[in-house]
Amino acid sequence: MCIRDRPNTTGEPNKQGFDYFYGFLNQRRAHSYFPEYLWENNKKVILEGNEDQKKTQYTHDLFAEKTMSFLDKNHKSPFFLYLPLCIPHGKYEIPDNGIYSNKEGWTEKQKIYAAMVSKMDETVGRILDRLKKLGIEENTYIFFTSDNGAAEVENDWKFFESSGIYRGMKRDPYEGGIRVPLLIKPANYSGEARNIAEPIIGHDFYPTLLSMAGIEIEKNIVLDGVDLSPLIHKNKPLEREDLFWHYPHYGNQGGDPSSIIREGKWKLIKYWETGFYELYDLNKDIGERDDIILDNPRIATDLIKKLDQWLEATQAKIPVVDPMHDPKKEREWLEGYKLKLKEKLEEKRSFMLDKEYVPNKDWWGTAAKD
Repeated sequence: MCIRDRPNTTGEPNKQGFDYFYGFLNQRRAHSYFPEYLWENNKKVILEGNEDQKKTQYTHDLFAEKTMSFLDKNHKSPFFLYLPLCIPHGKYEIPDNGIYSNKEGWTEKQKIYAAMVSKMDETVGRILDRLKKLGIEENTYIFFTSDNGAAEVENDWKFFESSGIYRGMKRDPYEGGIRVPLLIKPANYSGEARNIAEPIIGHDFYPTLLSMAGIEIEKNIVLDGVDLSPLIHKNKPLEREDLFWHYPHYGNQGGDPSSIIREGKWKLIKYWETGFYELYDLNKDIGERDDIILDNPRIATDLIKKLDQWLEATQAKIPVVDPMHDPKKEREWLEGYKLKLKEKLEEKRSFMLDKEYVPNKDWWGTAAKD
């Protein structure tokens, strides 16, 4: 997305190969589902009823309707539709909690989140139904995936266990942060549904989509990803040894600068701030609980060498020590921040001190079980 909230920037979708665009031009504005306006190509579209923080037009519903309209207009010729749904990203808001409205023991946030996920599911179902109605379901490739792991796993979100058996969350180098669902419905596929354990990565989509569209990639273009077509159509293993991730900065909601290499069952993580490494055998320890780097020095050394070579070959941005960093000020700031968090928590939970307060039936998951 564009950084500035207006057209005529280099990041504008219409200047990045899209013939039609409807949505946000600034990712920060996408955190609200009731904005005052959206962009349709380079035209600002005012959303009547959303002014002055009123909540009339819900962006997810608008995106869904535009999608149906696009399919109706373009189904008779080849098309590419990219629908990056914001839902269920925060800000957590929805017109109606639906079937979750009267869930006992659920917090309001939990109800809203569940309703948002269900609305997304409903929209995906509408798209599939429309493709079938238009007679192009069989001849259409469909990809459904996510950009990162669960955004939060504590407090209200612990209830859903979104990370499951995996360690970590969004921005973490662990599987809970980088492993995401991927569903693919190939065109003209008559076989049974199957699970593929082969690990892939997001930038595999580019060469894959070009291949499926019959578009030849120019020889001077260097690709990070590989074509998944042989894997999808023939269940043929990919000709690739390693996968790499590079996160050279801190996140505003957590996450430390790190780099990762995965080679088969082995996964090595490098933390740039401390210079420490961790090594996991994902076949035996998918939850990444047991760092076995000291027991496997030869494997670790080999992976570190390959990771360094990849970082150099890709000219990756490497984090450096801030020359203005003052450890004393950092400690003072952290202590002050901890105090602020405690004060906020006390304020948030103050209602529990009321003499009339009664905890819910499943008090922090400690309710008696039959």
